[in-house]
Amino acid sequence: MRLRNDDLEWREIDGEIVVLDLATSRYFAVNRSGAVLWLALSGDVDQPELVALLCERYALDPTAAGAAVEEFLGALRDRDLLSQTDPS
Repeated sequence: MRLRNDDLEWREIDGEIVVLDLATSRYFAVNRSGAVLWLALSGDVDQPELVALLCERYALDPTAAGAAVEEFLGALRDRDLLSQTDPS
């Protein structure tokens, strides 16, 4: 899976991500832990890789990391920010 690559502008600022969805003219921000996931999603990555990334970066157990990843991906799906080719 990966981020949608059309009509989406974003910048990393002080470890956080600021995003402008040009299709909806909405801004939003992603916190530091979400920024780790966002940066990974700028390329092709699968959900287990995202979980492993949070476990490694923040010393989380896989259950907590999995829940955090699922919540983050759900928020991205709700905002239609993932590529339409995302099979999940």
